[in-house]
Amino acid sequence: MPSLNDLDLSESRVSNGPTLRAGCYLVRTRDSEYKRAASGGQNWIEQVTFEDTEGHGQIKESFNLFHSSSEAQRIGREQFKTMLTHGKHPNPDKPSSAPIDGLLLKIIVKADGTYQRDGQTFTSYRISRYMSADNPMPTGPAEALQSSAKVNGGGQSYGGLQQSHQRPLDDEIPF
Repeated sequence: MPSLNDLDLSESRVSNGPTLRAGCYLVRTRDSEYKRAASGGQNWIEQVTFEDTEGHGQIKESFNLFHSSSEAQRIGREQFKTMLTHGKHPNPDKPSSAPIDGLLLKIIVKADGTYQRDGQTFTSYRISRYMSADNPMPTGPAEALQSSAKVNGGGQSYGGLQQSHQRPLDDEIPF
C-alpha cells in the first residue's frame, strides 16, 4: 500500500481550477482521509471535507494521489497541491509533514450537471477553483453574491458569480 510518506508533490504544479451550492466560500478543511479509491486496485485518494465557515454547508473532494492512469494521477496531485498551497499548508510538497485538517482557503463551487434518483432530479456540484483565504472575492452562495452585486453596482458576471476587478473563472480543470 502506498503511503503519504511516499508522496512527493515537488514535481506537481499548482493549478487553478465541489454539499455547497454554486458560489464562492471561505472554508476550513476537516475529516481528511487517505483511503483506497472506490474503483479499487492500486488507486488511492485523499478525501477532504470543506466546511463553510459561515455555516452554508460542506462539500467533499477526492484527490487521485496514486492512480493507474498517469493523467488522472497528475491532475489529482496538481489539484491537491493547489489546495494545500492556497490553504497555507507548511509543506505542500510533502503533505504528510503537517495536518491537512484545519486549512483555511476560499473555493469556487460550480454546478456539475444533473442526475435522477427515485424519480427526482438533483444537481451535483464540484469545486472548480481554490484560492487563498485573503483573496478579495466575496463569499457565500451564488444567489447572495448576485443580489449583493446588483445592489453594489454590477461588474462582470462569470459562472453565476458577480465580480468586479477579478479575473474570469474560465480556468476549468480538464478531465
